[in-house]
Amino acid sequence: MNENYLEQAADLFTKSYKKARENQNILPVKYEDNNNIFTLLQDFSKESIGVVAVENSEVIGYLTGLPISNFKGSQRGIYCPEWSHAVRYKDRLEIYQKLYEEASDLWVQDGCLNHAITIMAHDDEAMNSWFWNGFGLHVVDAVRDLNLLSGNFNNEIEIRKFKKEDTEEVAHLYFEYKTYMASSPIYLPLIQVKNAEDINQWLLNPDNNLWLCLSKNNIIAIMEVSYKQSNDAQILSDDDTVSIGVTYTSESYRGQGFTKALLQKVLEDALLKGYKRCAVVFESQNDSGRYFWLKYFKPVCYSLVRKVDNRILDKV
Repeated sequence: MNENYLEQAADLFTKSYKKARENQNILPVKYEDNNNIFTLLQDFSKESIGVVAVENSEVIGYLTGLPISNFKGSQRGIYCPEWSHAVRYKDRLEIYQKLYEEASDLWVQDGCLNHAITIMAHDDEAMNSWFWNGFGLHVVDAVRDLNLLSGNFNNEIEIRKFKKEDTEEVAHLYFEYKTYMASSPIYLPLIQVKNAEDINQWLLNPDNNLWLCLSKNNIIAIMEVSYKQSNDAQILSDDDTVSIGVTYTSESYRGQGFTKALLQKVLEDALLKGYKRCAVVFESQNDSGRYFWLKYFKPVCYSLVRKVDNRILDKV
């Protein structure tokens, strides 16, 4: 996208973001500032591939994505963050349709067959547009306030932070997590999960915590927490956000309130530290995880994926 259009493109996104904050004012206010989005787009434009729709010298829509090798599989793909696309409110579906027609042509010519895009959850119209273009739901970003959870808690369990002597037991839970995420119907082949060395290295960062749930002195559940950094959607990235990472409860202990107890402790700790919100990202096809997170969090962004048949490369 030509740099001359970046300022107008940033303005289009911030208008949409303000709509999102009308529904969820817990979202960071800083992304209502055009300058913050302009900077993101400016940096992104150096490597991204995309198009812009212009009418009478006015930007009415844009769509740009970052090429990534081995993306969502062994093939090259493209990823469009939630701020890397927006359209005006008049003729929205038609503009999005034309943008994808033009942009996807460039992407496929570049060998990018796996297309992924993140859409703000309030935008049902945009979601519908992408579904009709062959995209399916894959990942959900969600957020909640730090109010403590209601209901009863099991008083016989212990919640505490990781200690070095926990390494071997915790590493085994990470291996169980990898196996679970690769199973039906998730089918997410985690190329690498944390081993004993990785766990201790990750915890050297003071902004990372690993909370454990114990029953009868056995570690049965883990919950990663990061402060001021995350893999969440950009609109959740903020100094006031605490982000939950890998969360796993051993199969025989699920449904008994252990993960809820971990979440309660994370919320308590974040509140004491002065944070304002808690974020999580999860795979939509993870049925038990989806049920848990949607019980306590509200979606902010949906990430959709489309896989283009690789035989098309013989035709372009």
